[in-house]
Amino acid sequence: MVLPEDLRKLLARVLSSTEEHGAPLLQAQLASARLVSDNPGVPDRTFAQFDIPKVLARAVPGTSMFPIIGRFSALDGFSFDLRLYIENGHLAKMRIEEGADWTPEMVEDCPLAGRDVVELRNYPASSEVELLVETSAGYQPLTTDQLHKH
Repeated sequence: MVLPEDLRKLLARVLSSTEEHGAPLLQAQLASARLVSDNPGVPDRTFAQFDIPKVLARAVPGTSMFPIIGRFSALDGFSFDLRLYIENGHLAKMRIEEGADWTPEMVEDCPLAGRDVVELRNYPASSEVELLVETSAGYQPLTTDQLHKH
């Protein structure tokens, strides 16, 4: 399937935030990415798997979670994290999960309160996503000075 434009823009924002971690090669892969779907009529807003032409250059590290994530608020102000996964040097999948800043109580209570990540109906606009970089102290906001340097 064709990758929805709102998802492509969202992923491009995360990947364009740095020149490291194979980001330029992953951006090139994103341009040719197609969405793999078991159920084409019902889009899953929390998970996407990609088909990347194998002739495109591989990113290094070959298998990893991209260290920059996108955090956004939805469902009455809960935070959610968008993560990108690389397998064998190719952009493999995207997953939206509960925010890493959730307390154990929030994780436990959220589904009981009717607030679960599967309720997401739309991708956030790329401008609504805060970029965070993984550090030894956990995820920290990516500052303007760090953009493209990290």
